[in-house]
Amino acid sequence: MREPAKTFEDLLVWQKAHLFVLAVYRLSGAFPRGILNSDY
Repeated sequence: MREPAKTFEDLLVWQKAHLFVLAVYRLSGAFPRGILNSDY
């Protein structure tokens, strides 16, 4: 059994969400700047 989380960073759900956010940042970094700043 795992020991209790001491900080939010110890939580598995936070770790997975953080990896997801980093992947989104990498993906959106490949977009042309005009797409990210346009109003739709």
